Amino acid sequence: MASSLSSSTIKVVLQSSRDKTFKVDEAIAKQSMTIEHLIEDMLTSSGPVVIPNVSSDILAKIIEYCKRVVTKPPFDENDVKLKAFVLRLVNDDEETLFGLIVAAHHLAIKNFCPLLVKKFWI
Repeated sequence: MASSLSSSTIKVVLQSSRDKTFKVDEAIAKQSMTIEHLIEDMLTSSGPVVIPNVSSDILAKIIEYCKRVVTKPPFDENDVKLKAFVLRLVNDDEETLFGLIVAAHHLAIKNFCPLLVKKFWI
């Protein structure tokens, strides 16, 4: 279940493959199991969480999705508004869709990859 933003005042800096940084609430960042593990491994480090295989454009969309899930729980893959939101993220662009699927899989974004695949290929 997604965490509430109000319960997380800790900020995490995420760095894309092109060195662009994004400062997000920890609850948003931890929607990715990969990032959650990286945060745990970096307890003594104050540097950014580097995500070398994800471009800044795709990472921005991933963060937008994670914010949506955290601020409007519970997750429901049949939610019409969530499906419309995901469609806006993809914007009918196959390259973006592919990038999101690869990034969602690589980052282990909770529920996102199956939602993308189910929505666009079934």
